[in-house]
Amino acid sequence: MASRVRLATFITVGFLVLCVLVLHRISGALAYPLIDPGQPPDVSLRPRLHSYHVQAPPGRNIPLGFNVPVLMYHHVAPDPSRAGLGLRVRPVDFDVQMNYLFQNGYRTVRLQDLAAAIQGIGHALPPKPVVITFDDGYEDVYRYAFPILRKYGYTATVFLVSSWLNQPEKYGALSWDQVKAMARAGMQFGSHTVSHPNLLKLSLRDALEEMTESRAAIEAHLGLPVKTFAYPYGLFNRDIKLLARQAGYEVAVTTIQGYASDPPSDTMALRRIRVMGTYSLDDFVRHLHYPVTLKLPEGARPWFLPDSRLWKALEARLVRAFYPRALVRGNPSLRLVALTFDDGPKADITPWLLDILDEYGVKATFFVTGIMAERNPDIVREIAARGHVIGNHTYTHADLTGLSREGIFNELQNTRMVVRGITNRTITLFRPPGGAISPLVIETAARAGFMTVLWTVNADDVPERDPAAIAERVLKGVENGAIVLLHDGSNATLEALPAIIVGLRQMGYKLVTVDKMF
Repeated sequence: MASRVRLATFITVGFLVLCVLVLHRISGALAYPLIDPGQPPDVSLRPRLHSYHVQAPPGRNIPLGFNVPVLMYHHVAPDPSRAGLGLRVRPVDFDVQMNYLFQNGYRTVRLQDLAAAIQGIGHALPPKPVVITFDDGYEDVYRYAFPILRKYGYTATVFLVSSWLNQPEKYGALSWDQVKAMARAGMQFGSHTVSHPNLLKLSLRDALEEMTESRAAIEAHLGLPVKTFAYPYGLFNRDIKLLARQAGYEVAVTTIQGYASDPPSDTMALRRIRVMGTYSLDDFVRHLHYPVTLKLPEGARPWFLPDSRLWKALEARLVRAFYPRALVRGNPSLRLVALTFDDGPKADITPWLLDILDEYGVKATFFVTGIMAERNPDIVREIAARGHVIGNHTYTHADLTGLSREGIFNELQNTRMVVRGITNRTITLFRPPGGAISPLVIETAARAGFMTVLWTVNADDVPERDPAAIAERVLKGVENGAIVLLHDGSNATLEALPAIIVGLRQMGYKLVTVDKMF
């Protein structure tokens, strides 16, 4: 009898603990504001920009009383061959943006001064500070942006890829003479490494070398100290941040969307606001006043479970089985199949994929990564022009289950902005890399306006696999409403695709894009 009482007590206590954990997760999640890119900002949610500024005693680390935008540009050029509007702002639009800042009282400050203010040291900033940055060091910054900045008495920081300089034909980069001329006029220069690699894929020794050699080269040419750094592709982790400090940098910027002064303000991971060539002046102003809240879409029910390996294994099963915002299969009563391609676009594969799809009159869904889209904007435009649907596969192909809510959102938001800049289209479908999901991933995606799309059939189209085996696997696995996972990455997929299309049609299936499946 006593053992039964103890067992009942144990079960009751365990149930109560579980309830507390679930309620804690729910309350924390529902209170977290995210950004609605399609709504005007609710500035009441944050202190007003330039509401006040502080002169802190040296050594004290206190929050700023205002929000400081650090604007991120790449190209400023009229020529569309330079880059798509995801990375390029037309000079006339750049002039309009700078004029807006000037007429509304914004004054540029150096990144080092902003970092000092965040740390509570140095001099007070002006009432409405703004930092302007340019990544990669393109020649059009000197030709078009520099004169406009001088017209308004503004300064900026240009992050140089040191091995690209003096190679305008290959990289479209600045010359050292242009850099020196800009430096004499008050422009600042920081490092963007020697060769613009993904630092996370290098050994720590090689990553440190990329940082130190770039800094040394810039200092040798300019005769000025270089203390600022931009992570290539915005990719970094704790080790890379420590290496940046070891390399002598005092300030580093990321591609994470937000105010640089947002707490917690890490001067080695300052946030920025990406400016794109598709922005109207209203868009520019809206992004300048960055954060707004976004309600959970109606009908999207979050699942919250405690953090543990056991629960995380169960979470994925629950999400796939019950979460209405995760699409694993389309309408089971309709003989439809959707072909989807992940990880592109890739210059040596995607054009051939598009030609095969055109040859057979098939429309497909391409889940692209932001980095690859930036590298191949013309292919992204071609995907859209040929009537295919583009989805979001994150910016860096990250495992989202290991990221915070904010980290998840920024992976999605950066790719959305890149694709919008290239195609002037807003994407609403999202596939997590590797199918790695959790309630937090799907809820965050839903709040950001995305439907999470998984798959019914994995073609397992790795490069070394026999194309006939890939086709056979797909044809055996399909059913009504099937979503087929393929990859935009190997010749094996190209060779298997015609047999997949012909086989599906012989089985009576109609091939459609994912958005036609629900």
